[in-house]
Amino acid sequence: MVDKVLIERKLALLRERRELLKVYKLRTYAQFLDGPYQKAVEKVLQEMVEICLDIGKHLIADEGLPLATDSKEIFQILHRHKILSKRMSHMMMDMVGFRNFIVHVYEKIDPEIVYGVYCQHLPDFDRFARAITRYIGA
Repeated sequence: MVDKVLIERKLALLRERRELLKVYKLRTYAQFLDGPYQKAVEKVLQEMVEICLDIGKHLIADEGLPLATDSKEIFQILHRHKILSKRMSHMMMDMVGFRNFIVHVYEKIDPEIVYGVYCQHLPDFDRFARAITRYIGA
């Protein structure tokens, strides 16, 4: 049985991180590169992906689904069990790749990619949250 309280708490944390990114109001790449924004955005995006991974792990465990062998597989499992759409699953797997790059290849991060995720993919986290909320019936 899904622990709705735990999942809702994680979703609230995801929304909180999303709101934090909205506060920056970075409208240009030059603004993004100025000051601490690049590293701050990287860190918050990393946390957002990790929150999504945590939610996926909890759903898999709570529902007794097959365990994932790696982070990307979490979202494949959620798709196979009709929790996420195929498109959402692939998008989240891409986000895991992005997160892995930030964590493990931090010396080679392309700020344009980070800015692109900031500008174009924040709504994907909202869609993920809506899919999870629908699934748990909250």
